[in-house]
Amino acid sequence: MDSPLNDSKLALLYLAIKELNNCLEAEELFKRTLISAVRLTGASRGSLFVREDGEAEAWGLLLDEATITKIESETVALMLESGLAGWVLQHREPAFIPNTATDSRWYPRSRQDANISTKSVVAVPLVLQHQALGVLTLSHTNVNHFSEADASVVASIAEQAVTAIARIQLYQVEKRRRKLANAIAEFVQKLPATHSQTDLLALGFQHFWRIFPFQKGIIFLWDRDYLAVSGTYGIPSPADMATLSVELYQNDFARPLLEKSKPLSTTNLQNEESWFKDVPAFAGVKSWLGIPLVAGEIQLGIATFGRNTTERFRPQDVEVAMQLSRQLAAAINDQRMLQRLQNIEKRYTSLFEESSDCLLIVETSGVIRDANRKACRIFRRPKDVIVGSHVALLDTSLQDVLHRHLTNLAPGKIISNEVVVKDAYGQSVALEITARYINFDGETVIQWTGYDVTANKELAAMRQDLTNMIVHDLRGPTGTLMGAVQMLEMLVQDIADPELRAETAEIINLATRSGQYLRDLIDSVLDLSKLEQGDFPLRISPVSLPTLLEEVLEQTEAQANFKNIELTLPTISDVVANLDHSIIRRVLVNLIDNAIKYTPSGGHVRVSLERAEHQIIFTVADDGPGITSDSQKHIFEKFARATADAAIQGVGLGLAFCKLAVEAHGGIIWLDSVEGEGSTFHFSIPDNLAPGETNGAT
Repeated sequence: MDSPLNDSKLALLYLAIKELNNCLEAEELFKRTLISAVRLTGASRGSLFVREDGEAEAWGLLLDEATITKIESETVALMLESGLAGWVLQHREPAFIPNTATDSRWYPRSRQDANISTKSVVAVPLVLQHQALGVLTLSHTNVNHFSEADASVVASIAEQAVTAIARIQLYQVEKRRRKLANAIAEFVQKLPATHSQTDLLALGFQHFWRIFPFQKGIIFLWDRDYLAVSGTYGIPSPADMATLSVELYQNDFARPLLEKSKPLSTTNLQNEESWFKDVPAFAGVKSWLGIPLVAGEIQLGIATFGRNTTERFRPQDVEVAMQLSRQLAAAINDQRMLQRLQNIEKRYTSLFEESSDCLLIVETSGVIRDANRKACRIFRRPKDVIVGSHVALLDTSLQDVLHRHLTNLAPGKIISNEVVVKDAYGQSVALEITARYINFDGETVIQWTGYDVTANKELAAMRQDLTNMIVHDLRGPTGTLMGAVQMLEMLVQDIADPELRAETAEIINLATRSGQYLRDLIDSVLDLSKLEQGDFPLRISPVSLPTLLEEVLEQTEAQANFKNIELTLPTISDVVANLDHSIIRRVLVNLIDNAIKYTPSGGHVRVSLERAEHQIIFTVADDGPGITSDSQKHIFEKFARATADAAIQGVGLGLAFCKLAVEAHGGIIWLDSVEGEGSTFHFSIPDNLAPGETNGAT
């Protein structure tokens, strides 16, 4: 019989709603809902089945004689499958059964005996935003115990419970958000104190545990093509895990974790087809969770957690754990990058400090930013004195070197200079300084690499002194020999036999040319060092170029004929140029002599001359084998040779003399050569040189 709510029931309903609105925990809310519904309706028993967050797995509470017990998920599943609660949940409609004997929705007839004491039932669904969260069921041992008013009370309580659930969910979301924010903030704050990967992973485990408790944990990180154990939690002998690596089964359930970087969980690891159940540390683990560690788009590894119970890892916990895992992965990646940078810096520092060359890092202002041990030894000053000082304080000549480098140096370009500096004790040190721009701590600076060439210069000076001494001693006998040959030229006229007189004259001419060649070679060697020091007096005078070329031809023609080489010199009108007659003659003879040496028998050597832009340009071309690009870089240096062929004689001083002699005139000398296609030497002399004696170009 239907009856309205009396005042006492209204008061109880008001108090019940107030209690529900004060709840902040879901399980406590469900308990109060059950208790309030039983009190207001006078039910014998009450039950509440809950499916949280849309999960298929549900749990339940049973209130019987003032005692609340938790119903296991297996029992709940059975009730939802074949009982009234399942019908209400499926249809999302309330059920009011005055007599269970006449309504099959209560239980199938085959199971009625088990519930013979229940005579009347009221059941309402808990629906939040079109989602069925659970079922509230009240029962009594008497038929027709519940009225329509009772059904309304139960519906009101269920509605208030749903409203409270929505509020609690918002509260829990905010609580989880704050919990995550606090965990991440604390995690980030503690990162600077983690100096190793072991410390970092231990910190990660500590904050994962704050999100969800677990008994055991293992972090696997990729090491090339396999996952290796890098950190553990709650494992008695972590050292035994050092060589453990993951190898998934063909149908391993954990493949999505590794191949798609998706979180994965199970409530019974031992029943899964997975390699992880074979990990000794996970023996006995039931509930298991795997979280990918992803930095950007790179999977660094996975974090795995195990519980010894079937209590599942909740979806909201997994979501929070994923966010923390991103922070941990980023920290691992940053630590690795930092380690790589530190290793690179250590290698650079080691190479910098241990270099056998003097290294200085110099700002464009001249302030020295760094210096290695070799630099400290060369300048005989401690590092703290050199670094921070100006290059001019090391040696004033370094200021001029820096100025030249700032004028001529460009990014990607390398230039070199030789300079003699004084160390802290006034001793001279010859340095060949190579300069280039580099990036140093984000700034563009100059790196000086100094090669100590003091010993080389001393050796070269000794060699030059010895050479000059020997060559100078040869000058006297050579002069005497030339004088004797000239006397023989006069005696030839006294030979009566014309044929003998002609043969003797030819021999004397050959001796004269050879003697002149020897004298030129001696003079070139002696003049070479003077030209290097810019201390060679040029005797500039008007010179007839046809006459000069005729003298050159006379001195080189015999050698060309001997090798059957066609030597061609230009035929020009009487052109006069101001130059040092002896020096330029020797330059041309040296170039032609080289061309004849390297040209095979039957070849050609061509000499040409032209005027262009106030320059007189001489050219000597041959049909020789050409000069390699590597040899071309050093061809004008002393003792450099175009080939190592022992059959071609020479000491490699001729081209060095040519270069210095031409430059002393204010001209330049250069080479065009392709290997296998011959060589062409050019040199130019300004046509505006003033007559007189000078130490260089006017």
